Amino acid sequence: MASRNDLTPLAPRDVDWTPDNFRESIDKLVESVREKAREAIEWYVAAKRPKRLAATVLRFLTILSTSSAGILTVLAQIYDGQPAGELRIAPIMISLRLAIAAALLGFDRYFGFSRGWIRYVGTELKLRTALNQFNMTWPERLVTWADGNPDTVQVREAIAACAEFREQIDLLVGQETDQWVADF
Repeated sequence: MASRNDLTPLAPRDVDWTPDNFRESIDKLVESVREKAREAIEWYVAAKRPKRLAATVLRFLTILSTSSAGILTVLAQIYDGQPAGELRIAPIMISLRLAIAAALLGFDRYFGFSRGWIRYVGTELKLRTALNQFNMTWPERLVTWADGNPDTVQVREAIAACAEFREQIDLLVGQETDQWVADF
């Protein structure tokens, strides 16, 4: 597997496409495209964790800061006009908490933690769905092969199915990247 930072291109496999080796060659190709899909899924699983943590912490602190500003506003009204020595809430404390909440939201938006997390979750789910669909439909193809060995037409169909699946994976990753570019 590649490092977490990169998705690797599909590496060509040393395969023998002579009729006696069609089945083995197709099996290698199928496993190769499945591995690329799993690699992409693993990349998104690993990449979403820090974004989820940052987004969650920033949102929690924003809620806490906003809530405390609201509570201080109510307390300021309750204790307004009380004799000296009673709790006095300076209006600047309310404004400060609201400013902190706005800064936290701005920080999240600027660095794209929440949006990135959601993009990664969505793309991971789409990749899993594509892999599951490929895995569930692949056996349908195998049962049509006489004695488990494909003929030349079936080999071409199998290669086309693998190419289509790989293009689907690349398209999903590309769509997520395009969303990131648009956000950036």
